[in-house]
Amino acid sequence: MDATVCDQYVALVSLAFLQAGCGNAECQKELLSVSREFNSDRDINSNGVSREVLEDGYLETDGHSSPNPNISAWLGDLQPFVGPQRPAAIQEVAAEIRVIADQFEQDVVAQAAQNLSWTLQNSPLHNWKDKLSTGVDQALSQGVIPIELAQEKVMLALTLTLVKGVCELVPSLTRSLFDTMLQYISHRRPR
Repeated sequence: MDATVCDQYVALVSLAFLQAGCGNAECQKELLSVSREFNSDRDINSNGVSREVLEDGYLETDGHSSPNPNISAWLGDLQPFVGPQRPAAIQEVAAEIRVIADQFEQDVVAQAAQNLSWTLQNSPLHNWKDKLSTGVDQALSQGVIPIELAQEKVMLALTLTLVKGVCELVPSLTRSLFDTMLQYISHRRPR
């Protein structure tokens, strides 16, 4: 799977995670706007059919016939086949990540999201990836996650949880933080 397909898949799964249960109307609007930038004319969590995800009409995520199966290593066994007629598959992956995220100690994650919100608002945009990395590492060092989970899944779930917390606290950061998060995940993903 080439990097573009991999990044597109990560973006779609991330959007599905962030949109699910988002209680802030302004944040929901921002996420919908971001989702439209990824060739979707509707909320990724809708039950309707959206436009094609990629020019070739599908995302291949099983890692077997792709020349670069990095996403397989990053998302482990959470990846079903995903195509434009199967947005439910993206939802399944996002739901699996939410199960992991639900195991985090909520008060520690909430405090980490609040700290990250403040840090991002007081930092230049070009430093956000480093600030996100620091926030994830600090939350991990506080023991907010069950040890028995695969580190790649934990990192993805924690990253998405912190980003969602920041976006709900400060919706105006959503678009830039989403882009920063994709860069961070791309950088953290095994090569």
